[in-house]
Amino acid sequence: MQRITVSTLLSILGILAIAPLALADLTNNTSQSNTPSSSDPFHCQADAKSANDCNKKALGDLARQGRKTIGYNQARVQIFQFVDANEVNGKKLVQSVYSNDVLEVRTEGIPMGQFNAEHTWPQSFLKKYSNFESSRADIFHLLPCEIKANGERGNMPFGECEGEPAGQGRISETCNGHFEPPEQQKGMTARAMFYMSVSYNMPIDPQQEKVLRGWNRQFPPNQTEIERSNRVHQVQGNMNPFVVHPEWVELVADF
Repeated sequence: MQRITVSTLLSILGILAIAPLALADLTNNTSQSNTPSSSDPFHCQADAKSANDCNKKALGDLARQGRKTIGYNQARVQIFQFVDANEVNGKKLVQSVYSNDVLEVRTEGIPMGQFNAEHTWPQSFLKKYSNFESSRADIFHLLPCEIKANGERGNMPFGECEGEPAGQGRISETCNGHFEPPEQQKGMTARAMFYMSVSYNMPIDPQQEKVLRGWNRQFPPNQTEIERSNRVHQVQGNMNPFVVHPEWVELVADF
């Protein structure tokens, strides 16, 4: 079985050669599938297990390509000063990922007090694996969050709660040991978790993975997520392949 190398694939796709804003064009030209792709770009078609392992490795290599570890403090500076900051009427504003709170950033560096940094993949769980310093500072899963909302999530796995969906009349919810983020955040949450899984070789529990797969299908990347991914690319040097190609989630049977 002939396999294409990641470097060859990158050359073919031209992913890292394009300007960051061109990632939006790639995303808009993809379509999602609920079943594994029959046109596997990584040439991993074989028995189920070997194809799964091959795809996970290829996607992990792709996610790590060009990545620079900038350190945890600098990563937090970047999310508040550039990646998640937007100029509105002459003010630099940052939106909380799990609530409707908006922070006006008035000083350089890391704002103190009202907001902190949310690790989509809980920091306490990152310590179980290698590359802790790199993973805790990876901006693809590091987002600004109002402190109370961040504390309510803690390190609970993501899941669905019964009743009115989060984001329609409420911001987020905890239930039965699970955390449901706002609706507008669900797709980005799923793709950040899948990125972390393949990038740092960390497994996702089956129940949570099922929920995340559903969110990836239901909430494809929007312009906000694409723009954020472009900004992370400028700072960190790599990309989240699942933002560019959300259908590639279906190439992995078991994260």
